[in-house]
Amino acid sequence: MNPNIPRTILTKTYSDEQLEQMIMSATKKRKSKDLGNKLATEVAREFFLAETKRDPRYVAKILNVKDKRDVNWKVWKKYMQDYNKREYAYPMKPIATE
Repeated sequence: MNPNIPRTILTKTYSDEQLEQMIMSATKKRKSKDLGNKLATEVAREFFLAETKRDPRYVAKILNVKDKRDVNWKVWKKYMQDYNKREYAYPMKPIATE
């Protein structure tokens, strides 16, 4: 954990469920929507840096991604592409990203 990087402090201090609640609450309020989206992006980056193998549906829930218009769609799509490369290095049908 690097104390100079806020996302590592958040992911080490709070559980995924707590972070999800924070993100959901922040994105629902007009005044904190931008902050909530930024927090979701930072949490996603932590997932990428750690190269975790979390299920993409779980990551979509954490990022609050429901369709292509969502602010974190590109972040989630990148996660999906990386996930498919890691998980499906064998001949299998990958999870669709579009």
